[in-house]
Amino acid sequence: MNKKSKNAVDIVRAAGIFDPGYLDGLRVVTFDGNEPSDGVSNLEDFIYGRTTDFVGIHSRAGFEAIDPKQVDDRRAVALILAELPTYDESVAHEIAHNVFDIEYAKRFGGYVDDGGIPEISAEYSDQMRAKLSGMIKEQYPNLDLNKFEFNRQQVCEIFAMLYEREFGKRQSDNNAAHEAVAGNCQRFMADPESELARFNAETGRNCTMEDFYSENHVLSLIATPLIEERYPDFGDRLAVFWE
Repeated sequence: MNKKSKNAVDIVRAAGIFDPGYLDGLRVVTFDGNEPSDGVSNLEDFIYGRTTDFVGIHSRAGFEAIDPKQVDDRRAVALILAELPTYDESVAHEIAHNVFDIEYAKRFGGYVDDGGIPEISAEYSDQMRAKLSGMIKEQYPNLDLNKFEFNRQQVCEIFAMLYEREFGKRQSDNNAAHEAVAGNCQRFMADPESELARFNAETGRNCTMEDFYSENHVLSLIATPLIEERYPDFGDRLAVFWE
């Protein structure tokens, strides 16, 4: 049976990166646009961690129809560093978001409210900043880490990207794309302004360094290769978030 004919969760299960019991009880809702496959679930509830009752993903066809050229400048700036995931990697990524939300609530009692948006506590944000800043500054001393918020979305994206990359190593034929991210980061950090100008010229965009620091996936693309280098064991990488 080829991958396209198999259930994405079963493909992710085979990688052995998630607890099988958790996957047995997992409810997946597909969204193409904002329309849920079950007719009732709200995509923003999943995105913002308001509920852990389901995981929201694209259908395979919907994912393959996504055109990166259509995203706005703030989101597109991540493409300077990123290599595009496969569909199954994206499913592993979204499942990991749910795992983070569940584990955070279990350990810290749930998110605090920030103007209607669920958010990690300031204490946890500061802890994650302290844990990651040293290894990032050692590699990229010209990066202004104070411009990253280390908010729920940025921290959770690091967690989810670790799962996506581990799935790529174990189960995907796309691992070379993930391995390229560290080189992309090194090239960009060597001369950010010139690299950003080159990207804008090649894509017809007007991305700014403000976009770079505010886009939620950028910090994860910078941090995850460094976490993997520091902690070769996948379990040790996840422990960074909870110990």
